[in-house]
Amino acid sequence: MISSGTVSGKPVPFSKGTNGNYFMTKTDTEIDVAGLKTHVSRLERVLVFSLIALLFFLGVACAFSTFLIQNFERIFSEMLGDKPLPVLTRLVIDWGRLGIGAPLCLLLPLGAGLFLFFGRVKSIAWWTALAIILFLLCYLLIVNFALYVPMITIITEI
Repeated sequence: MISSGTVSGKPVPFSKGTNGNYFMTKTDTEIDVAGLKTHVSRLERVLVFSLIALLFFLGVACAFSTFLIQNFERIFSEMLGDKPLPVLTRLVIDWGRLGIGAPLCLLLPLGAGLFLFFGRVKSIAWWTALAIILFLLCYLLIVNFALYVPMITIITEI
């Protein structure tokens, strides 16, 4: 008759089921694994929502920056006088006038957030979201740098 088995090298008792077969009773380790899986799934949900919030924040910040630099064009033109705007500033202003920058900054995070939330292949969704976050961070850096280049020129002339 079977009286015990081993799990991780430790003896574990067997119990006789209602159908007459012997089965191993759940150990503390097996119960801990089930609890750990629950905690991991909760942590994954928290990370997904945090990543979606970060995507949304960066998208709004990029869109706002795109609109903001267009308002500074007149101010820079008045303060620089006859000097032309720096090339990077001019490119960012023209990009904003095309009307592509702000919708792109809002739609990319929205799509990535939906893909992350509803995506069946989680690893691809995570990598997509991280790539879009890097893109938005670079976009925000370039737009803000384009905003400060004319200011640096104006300050050095004073």
